[in-house]
Amino acid sequence: MLANYHTHTYRCKHANGDIDDYIECAIAQQLDTLGFSDHTPLPDNNWLGVRMHIDDLPAYSSKLDEVKVTQRGKLKILKGLECDWGEEYADFFRDTLLRDYKFDYLIGASHWYRYRGEWAQSFNIITGDEVIAYAEFYAEAIASKIFTFMAHPDVFCSKYDWDDRAAQAAKIILSAAEKYQVALEINGYGFRKPTIDLPSGRRIAYPYGKFWQMASDYDIKVICNSDAHRPQDVIAGIAETENMAKDYGLIHFIMPNFESATRCE
Repeated sequence: MLANYHTHTYRCKHANGDIDDYIECAIAQQLDTLGFSDHTPLPDNNWLGVRMHIDDLPAYSSKLDEVKVTQRGKLKILKGLECDWGEEYADFFRDTLLRDYKFDYLIGASHWYRYRGEWAQSFNIITGDEVIAYAEFYAEAIASKIFTFMAHPDVFCSKYDWDDRAAQAAKIILSAAEKYQVALEINGYGFRKPTIDLPSGRRIAYPYGKFWQMASDYDIKVICNSDAHRPQDVIAGIAETENMAKDYGLIHFIMPNFESATRCE
């Protein structure tokens, strides 16, 4: 079965195309399941430059409810959101998104993390202290058990060369994923981004092999996604992520059948 559970629309302000555009490309590329997971709006409209406004949530939810019906028998549609973790948003994720709007799933992510009392950008980590702070914050998100899976855990490698602190950070994340049995995503978007130059040489920023090699020592599951930001990329990178999972002997996570699942009421 060919599936992608990580898909963005124009609403996040850094992707192209709308729901119908992705559906058209998904059918053309013989996708079986397409999960939409735009960046969730937040009740305080935090980080509004890279996510929809809270007022846009009802229309997004309603449109996905509609296409789940109209595409039945042609393409399985799932209604999701990608959520930046913050303990202050946990009730909103559980009560508003999962209970009231009945989203099929939420993806956990940490594009930002708490560092010395302030929000810091996870793609710009350059010190060992920042690496550990990111990992501990990411592990908090895992421990919440709100999320069906966690997105791109290895983005801390985007500007940081692998060393003992990076390995320590990986251990923190992987130990939490094992303890709480929350799947981790091998993210295909990294294969479409520019390579980076570090003292150890040129490489893609993520997904990073040393992280996933460590993952093979833990009792965890992984999910392979495109993280599509354009309709034509709806399956881009999935083959590469699946090959990486195979190379490291990682076990694929199978998403639940949400049509028969019991929802939080």
